[in-house]
Amino acid sequence: MPILGFSLAALIGLSLGLLGGGGSIITVPILVYVLGFGAKESIAMGLAVVGVTSLFGAAGHWRKGNVRLRAAFVFGAVAMVGTYAGARLSVFVSGAVQLLLFATVMLVAAFFMFRNGRKEAALAARQESAPVPEPRKASFPVMALAALGVGGLTGWLL
Repeated sequence: MPILGFSLAALIGLSLGLLGGGGSIITVPILVYVLGFGAKESIAMGLAVVGVTSLFGAAGHWRKGNVRLRAAFVFGAVAMVGTYAGARLSVFVSGAVQLLLFATVMLVAAFFMFRNGRKEAALAARQESAPVPEPRKASFPVMALAALGVGGLTGWLL
């Protein structure tokens, strides 16, 4: 079983490297159903995989000048508050409910990725390039609400 787990982990790493973050979504089912870890432990380990992968991705974007450090630090600090609150609430939820929520988030993300991919494919078929939108600054309340939501969901899934 460990050889199968390591083989699947290598495939996850390959998909993370090629696609960005999509491979991380299959980490939890592999940890639960192939390697036999509990739901709560698997979700926490899966989030650690996402965190480390995101850190490497963010470092590359930072070197290219694509990261606004002030916004990242503010978002991160507020998200940590949400994560703490979500983690405190997660003790009242069973592992099965957490897996169901995780699966729901996965399906919603897949839907939006599929929808956006179809738009890009339609533009490519017409040989048009999608206009690159100018980055805009979000107001602090909007950014704080988004950070609390992301952090809360993350903490709840821990």
